[in-house]
Amino acid sequence: MEFLCSSPDDYSCILEKEGISLLDKISFACQYLPDDQLKQFVFQQKDKLTAKGDLQAIFLTGLSKESIPVLQNYVDRTADIQTVYKFIEFTHIQRLLY
Repeated sequence: MEFLCSSPDDYSCILEKEGISLLDKISFACQYLPDDQLKQFVFQQKDKLTAKGDLQAIFLTGLSKESIPVLQNYVDRTADIQTVYKFIEFTHIQRLLY
């Protein structure tokens, strides 16, 4: 409801709200943002989540070379190597490194 009261084309009240899941934000952005703003939003989310070591970033990076900083920042923040091991266990190491 909050976005209905905001100015037209300003969806920041929804896209920056903490209580909304990443996937819901992406869905909302796909529906309402123009392509260039959508692309910018997705890249900003990926960078923000990667820096925080938030595993939701893997939705945006995939289990690829780009996910290594996400996993490293997650381990640095939580010391939870078992979760990272599970991600790597289901991914060929060659796919992560090359």
